[in-house]
Amino acid sequence: MSIKPRQWAKQHTSRSNTYEFNGTLWNVKGGNGGLNKRHLARLFQQMDVMLTKYSKVCIIQFDLHMLEYSENNQMMPIFKRRLFGQISSKYKIPENDIAYFWCREYEKGKGQHYHWAVVVDGKKVRSGYPINELVRSVWESMDGTVHFRQYHNLTRTSFTKQSNAMDHLSYLAKVRTKGYAGVKVKSFSSSKIQYPDGDIDYKKGLYAECTGG
Repeated sequence: MSIKPRQWAKQHTSRSNTYEFNGTLWNVKGGNGGLNKRHLARLFQQMDVMLTKYSKVCIIQFDLHMLEYSENNQMMPIFKRRLFGQISSKYKIPENDIAYFWCREYEKGKGQHYHWAVVVDGKKVRSGYPINELVRSVWESMDGTVHFRQYHNLTRTSFTKQSNAMDHLSYLAKVRTKGYAGVKVKSFSSSKIQYPDGDIDYKKGLYAECTGG
């Protein structure tokens, strides 16, 4: 089977290792093929929303590996529904208050896989390990394998931790290894949580109250 990626428009790609958001320059992983600027903007906007709604957040990152290549992403909404249902039940968090990002990738030797990040209220979830077990249970029941990455506990006032987390998350916006599917098949998806008052403008999340450290 020959699998070829579709090409991304150059105007939507950035090769810079920094990204400006809310007047602050953030380190991102722009090298080695560049980042999709639209995906990067969604990552920062949704993280800003979550740190506006909650003074603390927990970010859980993991990779889902498929047993075989698929032309579609039909497994993702099923996985999301099952996982979020369990998180909601365990932690009493409304499912529509759980932020998420995923990107679809394909590499020879690694096959088709998805990088995921789930973001929740850090006062209710203080460690990523219990959610990792939920992820494992759900995905293995769907005949996949999972690899867990570092989780992050962030507050509104710790720019250093925010910067480290956003640098890690920016990997989900990379262009290389994306697009190995049909034209209408998404290579990136995220939540669309609104700011508390419904306004999509900058509020008080990322860096707004930071004093450093």
